[in-house]
Amino acid sequence: MDLIGLRNITIKTLAFCLSFFCTINLNAQLSDSIKDKTVIDYSPNYVNSISLELGGSGGYYSLNYNYKILDIGNKPLVNKIGLSYWFNNFQSEHYLPILTELDYLLINKTKIEVNAGIGGAIWFIQKKNSSINTSPIDAWNQFFTINSGVKYKLKNMYLEVNVYWLTNFQSSTPWAGLSIGKNLNNKIKKRQANNT
Repeated sequence: MDLIGLRNITIKTLAFCLSFFCTINLNAQLSDSIKDKTVIDYSPNYVNSISLELGGSGGYYSLNYNYKILDIGNKPLVNKIGLSYWFNNFQSEHYLPILTELDYLLINKTKIEVNAGIGGAIWFIQKKNSSINTSPIDAWNQFFTINSGVKYKLKNMYLEVNVYWLTNFQSSTPWAGLSIGKNLNNKIKKRQANNT
């Protein structure tokens, strides 16, 4: 499948999403500074999670599991593995994207995380009218991805915006993803702001 066909999310939409989440974070920080005393420490330690991403290296969407592999310089290296399925009615093809991604947390604040990573995806393709005697996979495409994202953390969930650069070394395209995730082992701790 031509990567140019993935350009359904415009730069204007991405800029709006980033502005929206930055505004939310600014309001939250102002509110915390006014409220005083007790704040919630949402994640000094990374927690594993599951997420649904619209867009991303799965194409239109993907279901993902995110887990920490190890800490590098007191910051976690996180692996994301994901799966998607969709049908292209125009070309009568079934797509089964399988993806993986390594992300390193550059910034890990009370409510905001900023990460950067690399990854890859394999899209298995089957024609709708393939003979039952043929291979179940008619073709496949392999993509390499470079990405960066901003995560806004809630109590036990989060919203995340990612920008991607997808390439198969023949053609390349920018892309984006919007995720909503659920923490699996979140331990919310309270601390006194004046003790930090």
